[in-house]
Amino acid sequence: MFLAARAILPAFLLVLVSCHPSNGSGETTASPDAIAEIEGHAVTLSAFNAYVAAVTPVGADETAEPDQAELMSRLLDRFIDEELIVRRAAEEGISITEREVNESLRDLQRPDGVAGDKPADSHEPEEPSMPPNARERARRALTVRRFRQEKILKDLSVEPGEIAGW
Repeated sequence: MFLAARAILPAFLLVLVSCHPSNGSGETTASPDAIAEIEGHAVTLSAFNAYVAAVTPVGADETAEPDQAELMSRLLDRFIDEELIVRRAAEEGISITEREVNESLRDLQRPDGVAGDKPADSHEPEEPSMPPNARERARRALTVRRFRQEKILKDLSVEPGEIAGW
């Protein structure tokens, strides 16, 4: 079953992505910043650059590495995968509440790294102080996780023999 799921997901993604946006007449309809089109909506280079900035550790060495092109290719694949899932989740009514975003950000700020509910006597503000892009990044990550749990993995079962065989 695990192998079947690994084969189905890329096929699902390929069906949804078109890297050559057009309106059927051969004319390009996407913005000049577009790097892909997903169901008629442009995925832009500026959005990808923001994604890369968000997942790149602060102070990371920006010198050209021999494998940088491969790394950027993998990041682009991951970004487009996320875009597909976030857009499909919106179509299917999967949403994340502000409370869930706040809890996720609060858990990230814990010095011990242990997630959990805040104590009843805590005077912690409801919204943790984080940059606005951190809130959007947390919302996207939670949306992707929920979509995968509810739509992709919900009926997936893997036998121990399949894992050992892999």
